[in-house]
Amino acid sequence: MRYVYSVVRYVPNPASGEFVNIGAIAGSDETGDWSLRQAGNPRRARLFGPLESLNAVDAFMNDIGSRLDRFALMQGAEVSEAWLTDLHRRHRNVVQLSAPAPVIAESAEEALGFVFSQAITDDAGSGGISRPYATRLRLFSELKSSYRRASIGPMLIREKASVLADGLLAPMDFVVGNGVAVQLAHTWSFQIQALGEVARDVKSWGFTLERLLRHGGSTVGERAVEIRPGTSVEVVYAPPLTEPQGKAFEEAKLVFDDLGVTAVPQAEIARVADQARQELRRAGIAVDLIGSE
Repeated sequence: MRYVYSVVRYVPNPASGEFVNIGAIAGSDETGDWSLRQAGNPRRARLFGPLESLNAVDAFMNDIGSRLDRFALMQGAEVSEAWLTDLHRRHRNVVQLSAPAPVIAESAEEALGFVFSQAITDDAGSGGISRPYATRLRLFSELKSSYRRASIGPMLIREKASVLADGLLAPMDFVVGNGVAVQLAHTWSFQIQALGEVARDVKSWGFTLERLLRHGGSTVGERAVEIRPGTSVEVVYAPPLTEPQGKAFEEAKLVFDDLGVTAVPQAEIARVADQARQELRRAGIAVDLIGSE
């Protein structure tokens, strides 16, 4: 899969043009998978320039890391190939970025591993410090691809919908059906750092979903899709990697279990599309005749 990356450079004296590579950013608009990695040992950078300019480097890396964290939570932070190109164009002083270049990889982390092996010397020998998590956007992209591989046409799938029940709104990544929903599907990542926000969002989402499953509702906007009580709901999640993430997942799992929601790990994401095919067949829709994009 195509990713793009930029190497982050520390340039203590922009007039001289001398620099040291201290990190990299990689990602893909198609998958929504973005990551940042910084050299684990800053010794070479410290020997290269004064402390004042190194503080600017740290501030830049922290700002980018925070933006990626917000992007992972889908909190409105803009992260894209165009954004990376803009960073390259605007930063011409102590911090500079190489022009975004393509690389073939299975994930942003794999792309960063390649970049570090080719362009960045890390005296720590650790391959750098990164944010190795799967974002909701990446899960969204993978689930969308699974529906496509299952030959479920786009005319039967409403993406990034808002569902309404008893006057309450909740986000839903996918609503599958033809006028009447046969499956609702949403994604959650428990691999991100802001676990408090995830736990809060899951509870808020579940509060509305409980009313939706009990009383029914619909999507919001043009060509509204009816959602009847008891409609099948699937959740795809990126499983926890640490103990705190595990605790947050267990808390969310209680919500899913109370609602009767089927929680599917990322590695088994194809199960959700397979379930959608079965639900469409039960509704009398000839799935094998549905064209893919």
